[in-house]
Amino acid sequence: MLATFSLLFSVHAKAEKLDEILLASEEWQRATLSDGTGLYWDIFRYVYEPAGIKVKTLTFPYETAVSYVQRGRADAWLASYLNEREFALYPQWHFDAEVVSVMYNKDNHTTFEGIESLTNKQVAWITGYAYHLYIDVPMQIHELNNRKSILRMLKRGRIDYFLDAEIDIGLAKKEFYPGDKSLIIKDLIKLKLYPAFADTAKGQKFKSIWDQRMPKIYKTKKMKQLFKQWEFDYPFDDKI
Repeated sequence: MLATFSLLFSVHAKAEKLDEILLASEEWQRATLSDGTGLYWDIFRYVYEPAGIKVKTLTFPYETAVSYVQRGRADAWLASYLNEREFALYPQWHFDAEVVSVMYNKDNHTTFEGIESLTNKQVAWITGYAYHLYIDVPMQIHELNNRKSILRMLKRGRIDYFLDAEIDIGLAKKEFYPGDKSLIIKDLIKLKLYPAFADTAKGQKFKSIWDQRMPKIYKTKKMKQLFKQWEFDYPFDDKI
């Protein structure tokens, strides 16, 4: 009986060791590459590795990354908007901010004059991105797993607008419809990006470490150099 108790205690203690954090994310250029390089992975190494925590990375479609955290198979996913999912733990500090852009096809006589233009229109984005939580107009929403399919729908007039991060929407146009002057891209909103932690004891501890470390490093020369190295705009001012 004593041996069994000791074994169970040992297994539990090992499971709670904070020597490794497992992060899941969609693959984004210069940010979360599948080989473990990129700005976001480097930021998390800067936060956790000085605290003795090894950073391990996984790349999946966005919704799969979210699911891994929800099921306790990863400790956090990147990059979530604040309070995007009810089951996740959100820290005080963001690590980046992105412009969300809108694309439309002017050949379909579509125009864009601001958020109100989306009202009751057919609007598409990548599965799980949840832009409707941050855009206060009713929309007919379509979620798809890849940008190529969304662009085809836009070209064929099956949707009115495509929403995506400014960088990704530009890359998608360049890859699938280079030089197409009918596809117009405009800025829509700007949103901060956060790690979304698993609602577990480990997730809570990792969140606490994040919020303890970020105020100490966000204005350092090293942090600013990381953004410069990966060609990202520095997202911090004196207040978060």
